[in-house]
Amino acid sequence: MIESAALDRILALQDASRTIDWAAVQSGVIPAVARDGNTGVYDLEGFADNRRQFRGVYTTASIESFAKYLEWQGAKAGALGAMPCFIDGEAGSAAAFLDIGDALKPGHCLNRAVLKLEPTAAYAAIVKASGQQTDQRGMANFLEDWRRYFAVDEYGPTGTADVLKVLRSVRSIDISTKVTAGQAVTNHGESRSGFVALDANANKGLPDQLWFVCKPFVEFAERRIEVDLSTIFIEPPKLTLRIRAKEALFEDIAAEFQDLISDALPSVFTPVSGAFKP
Repeated sequence: MIESAALDRILALQDASRTIDWAAVQSGVIPAVARDGNTGVYDLEGFADNRRQFRGVYTTASIESFAKYLEWQGAKAGALGAMPCFIDGEAGSAAAFLDIGDALKPGHCLNRAVLKLEPTAAYAAIVKASGQQTDQRGMANFLEDWRRYFAVDEYGPTGTADVLKVLRSVRSIDISTKVTAGQAVTNHGESRSGFVALDANANKGLPDQLWFVCKPFVEFAERRIEVDLSTIFIEPPKLTLRIRAKEALFEDIAAEFQDLISDALPSVFTPVSGAFKP
């Protein structure tokens, strides 16, 4: 048997439903109604013919696709005036809030387009490898995997026989040791000094630097990244690749991103440096 309180609740909801103008709900004039007891509201959007507003999040890693989507959306949104596109060069991302409105009539920021760059496989590999210590086998495998991106000359071609020579040299590294010692004796004391010289000899085939040639991101210009190759004298020996002036490289790539996205934006969008959180 239904309790009296539950029955009263059901009847009250039935009465409330009869007082709702469902035609107005369907047309979107009445977006919500108060719950019984003032505990909240019921969202009636699902009963309307259309949503109250266009909303959603578009995401892409392509600058071209991002610009095309903004062009499609901006055709109607641009009637409100120029809209900001927030560009974070350091993070390699950009975002546009297509319902941001303005200071007098702010929007809900529920309709967004987000660009997040994804590095090419080659660029991600050299950045990850930079500064990492690895053994001969690991370094040889890395050079073999990415051989077609390496060059031994600043302006030379990649993947040449000279790169293969470097690869063979890495596989055949031999650590030679040279010890020089001296000793001095007096009546009241004795002193000794010594110097140990270590040298990585690989038939003179190990260069001090290489160049890694790749695009950091698909729509970016190709870059020749200068990389130091060095040996760490421990047992067994380790090798390391280090991108020269890595921070400066990142700054240059961020500046290129700013230029590329600014040039690609439709006219109704204004590039703004930084990030925005609604």
